Amino acid sequence: MADDGPGSDVTGEAGSRLQLQADETDIVLFLEDSTDQLELLDRDLVRLEQEQDDAILQGIFRAAHCLKGSSATIGHTRMAELTHAMESVLDALRNHSLAVSTAVIDTLLQSLDALRVLTDEVSTLRHSGMEVGALAARLLALLEAAGEGVAEERGPAAERPGPEGPSRSPDAELDAQIAERRGRGLNIVQVSVALEDGCTMPAVRLLQCLMALGAAGEILDSQPSEAEIEREDVGSALSVLLATDREAAEVPAPVEAVPDVRSVAAVIHEGGEPPAAEVDERQPESGGGGEGDDRRIIDLGPEARGASQPDQLRLAASKLNVQAKSIRIDVARLDKLMNFTGELVINRGRLAALVPRFGAADVAHELTEALNEVAAHLGRTTTELQDEVMKSRMLPMEHVVNRFPRMVRDLARKADKRVDFQITGQETELDRSVIEEIGDPLTHLLRNAMDHGIELSAERTAAGKAETGTIHLDTSHEESTIVIRVRDDGRGIDPVRMREHAVRAGVLSDEAAAALSDQEALDLIWMPGYTTAKTITDVSDRGVGMDIVKTNILKLNGRVSVQSEVGRGTTVQVRVPLTLAVIEGLVLRVAQSVVVVPISSVTEALRISADKVKTVQSAPTMRVRGVILPLIDLAQMWRLGKSEAEGEEPAADVRYVVAVHVGDQRAGLIVDELLGEQEVVIKSLGGLLRGMRGISGATLMGDEVALIVDVPNLLQLHYERQRAA
Repeated sequence: MADDGPGSDVTGEAGSRLQLQADETDIVLFLEDSTDQLELLDRDLVRLEQEQDDAILQGIFRAAHCLKGSSATIGHTRMAELTHAMESVLDALRNHSLAVSTAVIDTLLQSLDALRVLTDEVSTLRHSGMEVGALAARLLALLEAAGEGVAEERGPAAERPGPEGPSRSPDAELDAQIAERRGRGLNIVQVSVALEDGCTMPAVRLLQCLMALGAAGEILDSQPSEAEIEREDVGSALSVLLATDREAAEVPAPVEAVPDVRSVAAVIHEGGEPPAAEVDERQPESGGGGEGDDRRIIDLGPEARGASQPDQLRLAASKLNVQAKSIRIDVARLDKLMNFTGELVINRGRLAALVPRFGAADVAHELTEALNEVAAHLGRTTTELQDEVMKSRMLPMEHVVNRFPRMVRDLARKADKRVDFQITGQETELDRSVIEEIGDPLTHLLRNAMDHGIELSAERTAAGKAETGTIHLDTSHEESTIVIRVRDDGRGIDPVRMREHAVRAGVLSDEAAAALSDQEALDLIWMPGYTTAKTITDVSDRGVGMDIVKTNILKLNGRVSVQSEVGRGTTVQVRVPLTLAVIEGLVLRVAQSVVVVPISSVTEALRISADKVKTVQSAPTMRVRGVILPLIDLAQMWRLGKSEAEGEEPAADVRYVVAVHVGDQRAGLIVDELLGEQEVVIKSLGGLLRGMRGISGATLMGDEVALIVDVPNLLQLHYERQRAA
């Protein structure tokens, strides 16, 4: 990758090539890390405004600090400049010399938006044309307004007031910290680093060394300081005083892995002044005052600062060791692994189907037993492999919901509404294929709840409600599905108004609208282009959002429903499968075809005779424990053919009914034979069967192709036909 030397990331015209001091591996690592840090900032800055918790603030500060270090490492100086200004504001918040306010959070969020643009520059290697000077100036203006000003940015450490008054001199402060760390049983290690002669990026390499040492313990002092490194006011040597629970001999290893490092020495520091870094004749003279004027304590978070319990430093080290055991997996590679697992599952089924044939062919008993043993072992291995692959594909819902607090906050400010946004169940895990598709529908639901549901404060007060409305996003496991509920305590949906609007829009006649139940009137909201809004805004009200929600959820083989009470609020429930790859199914034979019903939808299987089936309003039904169960003949619905010659009744009058359910809806599927339970791999239908409603996919079972029943869609189709009849 082209490199114009230090400071090559200068503001350029939009679309021009971005020059960075990094190779492809460095850029990939930067993008992976920055994505995590930006998500944390997006989520926790909104939380900080609401809760003003010191623990949240520490996490935000760490994220900004990591972004500053990583952007400086790859030579993205504009991003490093902006994160440095953010870090200064966050440091003032930590010291309680600057109060958390809406203006402060707004400025930090605007800076976060700019960081996203600058991160996109790294992924495309093209300038966005963004200038960060104005934003950095706004951040520093917050400090000046709070009395921090230039002293916070440039003044010596001894002149900066702390929360309890003027700080001690740098030497006294350092001696006190050394004594306190030793009292906790930590080793104080003096680390000396020397770079190779002719290193082209000394500042970058020294910053990498500093970050590597920060992962091994707490950096009490460094020469040159971090500020000097960022200004590239460095030579080719680094001296660091480190508080750590590791032995001195263990400290050099992570630093030796940094490119262009010639030597690393680590010894126990016994006392006195820490030795200065060895400087060769090429080191520039410092333009500052006396030695140590720029000395500062590098904050690596609450564990490193020792602000919490004494054992938290060791706990942080153990967490780092755990993190080192995890790796990032490329999505394309994971998909290939899942495909191979699917093929293995299919072949396991084919092998299991061959075992009865060997027995029927009167093959030697020993061979049959050996085949059974191999099939059983293959089955166990396949199941374990499949479970592990599925677990590796699972992601927590927080990957989706982390961006919503910021969105709801921005919408509330724009609409001049007060909203308390609550999230529960964000730790619920589901397949990454579902995670990728569920974000847009949830975005539409939240925007509609914000725009249509929550009222203005004056309207809520007049109705006897609290001024602040509530929107609650909840995620939970139910059977083998994920249920997501978006609930608000707003004005609700009026079914009378829904009917009136449907008539005015020409969607329904007066008679048809009057015949709708309240729930059916509410369900009009899912119709394409349907909206009751009087005005169009940039938030919603174009009549496309709710239609998109239903369309996208149906693509996931899910379902969506709405419940509402006028004046009390609305709840939209989304139910999606845990995974789109593998399901546990009940295998059935219908006429000459094999079908699979997801076990999660099956209530029971019954063996019935023909005289048990009764006709009610031209529809077949049967009584099960005193409850009428509507029946669906799959062979007739899908025109799969009859068991005997066309037009003749089957020879046997005994058939099977598989009772299925979707929420409160119940039905029985009439089938010819129960073949057992089996895990199946879902395959796309392609264009041939895509138009068949009630079928979500297909799978290979031995030498046959089996259809997978989409129970929600099937029941919906059945009830639509019943209403039409």
